[in-house]
Amino acid sequence: MILGIDPGLSGGLAIVDGAVLHAAEPMPVTTSAINDKKQIVDGQGLAELVASWQLFFGVTDCCIERVGARPNQGVTSMFNFGLSYGITIGVVTALGMDIRYVTPQRWKKDLELDGLKDSSRYMAHALWPDFDDKFRRKKDDGIAEAALIGLWHDSHASE
Repeated sequence: MILGIDPGLSGGLAIVDGAVLHAAEPMPVTTSAINDKKQIVDGQGLAELVASWQLFFGVTDCCIERVGARPNQGVTSMFNFGLSYGITIGVVTALGMDIRYVTPQRWKKDLELDGLKDSSRYMAHALWPDFDDKFRRKKDDGIAEAALIGLWHDSHASE
């Protein structure tokens, strides 16, 4: 079983075993203690969710989308995204999970997806129609991508 993670505030988490999706949730977020107008990844909420999945599903491996700076992205935006990415890595590392990283270009190419977020939602819906409520809205692309990252890892684990 693999925990797939699309990091960031609009990201998601999913438990995948082969072609079977067991769970999928949006990234937990909270208000920043420094600036009550900013949202950040909720480290405690993330830790509680992942720890419960470790107990219930026995998941020990994780695949996180490797992200970096993007052209024309503001300094503040990139700092905030990096903070969310760091919180995510810190939580799964503290929980003792083995982590593998994959770039969005790699997993999307291997799954024959274009770069459009809706394509990820459509593929996730086609693969896991029982989870349609998790992929229905445009803002659910992070949940869909987390599930697809988990699927990618499972089919490319030996590489």
